[in-house]
Amino acid sequence: MEKMINDYLATRLGMEPSETRYKELLATVNYLKDNGKTNKEIFKILMNSNIDLPEDCEMSAVDKAIVRQSDLPEYLWKDSLLEKGVYYYNNRLHICSKPPTWNPKTFQEECEPFYMEMIISFTIEDLLEMYYMECRVPLGLRDKVRDTGALKHLLGKYNNLKAPGLDYVMYMIDLASKDTDTELLANPFELENYSKQAFMELESMVEEATLNNSNKITWRNENAM
Repeated sequence: MEKMINDYLATRLGMEPSETRYKELLATVNYLKDNGKTNKEIFKILMNSNIDLPEDCEMSAVDKAIVRQSDLPEYLWKDSLLEKGVYYYNNRLHICSKPPTWNPKTFQEECEPFYMEMIISFTIEDLLEMYYMECRVPLGLRDKVRDTGALKHLLGKYNNLKAPGLDYVMYMIDLASKDTDTELLANPFELENYSKQAFMELESMVEEATLNNSNKITWRNENAM
């Protein structure tokens, strides 16, 4: 990975940035790695970042080359149900810093700087697979075209509440998966049997998070400066 970063900097910048700026870039690279991107893909993404800028933009060559996570190109989210820069509440959609660990040699607690980020890609196909697996839908009852359409309808229906529609649909799936009184769901519209509970619990979660100012994205390169 270090070679890829150095090759990118040599190609785009032609000079070595300061240690602080290098750490900012490294944070972005690690974020892309955590999203399953290969070195080749990351190199291409970095080269495509900060290129379509307004003519009056006064970013220096260094600022353009040191790609921050917020600078990543929009096309990465093209097929994703997530929107860039939007906070989601479901843990499946999070990438966060590791919890503190105890070092028995130094007798001290060690922890990395806090960050709370969202994954880039969670597609309608991912949501459909989650529904099938968590709700124990038999193969004979699966109709991908019908079920995909139903899930898209639910995403739109619940997208004007306090949390994103994706959170409500995923929350209903989780509730259905834990319902021991229900053996299986025949189609996604049956998820609405759990809509009231999902609404009440998510609304409460959003209110608490808003009060604590914890429902926001904290990029790891914000702590690299």
